[in-house]
Amino acid sequence: MVYSKKDLLAAIDAVQNGASVKRAALDHNDPRTTLSDKLHGISRIDERKGPCSIFTPEEEAKLVNWVFTCSKPGFPVNDEQLLISAGKYIEELKRENPFTNNVALN
Repeated sequence: MVYSKKDLLAAIDAVQNGASVKRAALDHNDPRTTLSDKLHGISRIDERKGPCSIFTPEEEAKLVNWVFTCSKPGFPVNDEQLLISAGKYIEELKRENPFTNNVALN
């Protein structure tokens, strides 16, 4: 289920103003268990599950821009090219490369 932080905050506000967790989750398109976990302090509101991102939002935006730039003249980037390029980008940034053989694996 895809939900936004804005929806999650609205659902939390609804519960704090008397709505049930189930009703707030349905009204704001949030997973009920996620909403409950946030309300009970099991996970922080600004925290996402899963591994930390390797790239900053700005670095991710540069990769996305590169993909779109390549695609405009008719040269779409395939999965393999993107994974290799992500590994090369980490090297350019002179940061520790967490990828096996310097290639991001999906």
